[in-house]
Amino acid sequence: MSSFLEIIKAHRIPLISALMAIVLICIFLIRQNDGETVVSFDSEPEIEVIKSDLELRSTEGKWYYNGKPFQGFAVQFHENGNLKEKVAFTQGKKQGKALKWYADGTLASEKNYVANRLEGKSTMWWPNGSKSSESFYRNRQRHGVQTKWYPDKTKARVMRFENGKEEGLQQAWLPTGKLYVNYEAKNGRLAVISLGLIFACNPTPKERAKNSRVSALPYYQEASFTPVWFSTESDSVKHLHKIPSFRLVNQLGDTITERSFENKIYVTDFFFTSCFGICPKMTSNMAKIQEAFLDDEDVLLLSHSVTPKYDSVPVLARYAENNAVVAGKWHLVTGARETIYDLGRTAYFVEEDLGLIKSTDDFLHTENFVLVDKNRNIRGIYNGLNKTAIAQLIADIKTLKKEK
Repeated sequence: MSSFLEIIKAHRIPLISALMAIVLICIFLIRQNDGETVVSFDSEPEIEVIKSDLELRSTEGKWYYNGKPFQGFAVQFHENGNLKEKVAFTQGKKQGKALKWYADGTLASEKNYVANRLEGKSTMWWPNGSKSSESFYRNRQRHGVQTKWYPDKTKARVMRFENGKEEGLQQAWLPTGKLYVNYEAKNGRLAVISLGLIFACNPTPKERAKNSRVSALPYYQEASFTPVWFSTESDSVKHLHKIPSFRLVNQLGDTITERSFENKIYVTDFFFTSCFGICPKMTSNMAKIQEAFLDDEDVLLLSHSVTPKYDSVPVLARYAENNAVVAGKWHLVTGARETIYDLGRTAYFVEEDLGLIKSTDDFLHTENFVLVDKNRNIRGIYNGLNKTAIAQLIADIKTLKKEK
């Protein structure tokens, strides 16, 4: 304190000015959001660990390490040793900056969190270094212009939000540059629709046929399901999102891993046997897909139980028998709840509320079916309750089978 006063006297700095400067510097470095401190990557973490199911667990929206709310940085590495992810935590919640990298070391995303929710600017990049998306959040809601780009830097989508609701002109383009979504929104509701959108949404007689609506299917690599088109021979495909490794058990008690689907096309969903809401209809529609490709060894089905503690192997076996599930064609799987929920939310993106981070205590319940190709890339998402969507899914599988 005496040294501080000596510096002030030596430089003839007014005491009040010096104190105000110190306060401003502290606010800048520490920053308070809703009463919780945002961790800066320039600060020294209390602990640093490799994030895994064994070391970092989530309960009721908080992450714990050794039984205590986690404080510091969680890091994860690629198989080649390069850093994959680094996330800051305060009192068990994602707080501050979260970074992800591709295996070659290029930055994949940069997001900011306040108590597990996105806040401020979030940016993602394609493997080639060009920007993939840019979003803004205020008071934990989407706010301002949200933009997405194709890998060649052309715009894919521009959406405008105000306090979490669509507001103003909303547009989206095909990779060819053709505008296919174009409407005005007011307070989250459709206000004005353009003729361009009407024509884009009315299929031609040829498109209404039982063939796929496109000659090639796009790829999807994030929860917003913005389509991107690549040749299957393109090097860019190697860097796209892939379904990670997993280990589960099916209705026969057999171990099922990603290798069970090697060189296979498969459709996946998430259900539970005691569900009397949407699940029976989803199972019925999955059975239609099974019937359509019953003799096709290249097409499989995978249904994950979201209540694995109840849905044991015997329970799944009875469910399979009651719903004419063909063993070897359609796998009903159970396993660790953390594994299944992580697959659903971060691998298949079947239920991803933008800006909201969910724990395994938040129930996973979704009607979505996801189409995965032979290289574990996501190629489509469909409403598992909709008859037209199921017909389109069957058509898209046939299109996918034509890929080399």
